[in-house]
Amino acid sequence: MAEVNLKTAITLVITGGVIFLVSIPLYLEKIRMNSLYGIRIRKAFESEELWYKVNRYGAKALMVWAVFLIAIGMMCLVLPDRFVLTVARMGFLSVIIPILRIFRYAKRL
Repeated sequence: MAEVNLKTAITLVITGGVIFLVSIPLYLEKIRMNSLYGIRIRKAFESEELWYKVNRYGAKALMVWAVFLIAIGMMCLVLPDRFVLTVARMGFLSVIIPILRIFRYAKRL
């Protein structure tokens, strides 16, 4: 296994793990409306009820993405060297999916 495979796998697994852990309090509705931590879109700041709804949904979407990122990281351990960076980039760029889902959800509220 090449060094790039291991480094990429570690980066993706740690990033996914941190995102998952940071999302848990949002999913459990433990974070009050604030200016630093949470899903920071206009709709979430319209009311306390919307804050919790948007953040719970957003946290769930990010947690699913984080698990996907961790799986990609593990996959990097067995991929041929020439594919690792391309797969890692695709994994990071896939964050667009939960972001778009959060905006779409908020628009429907």
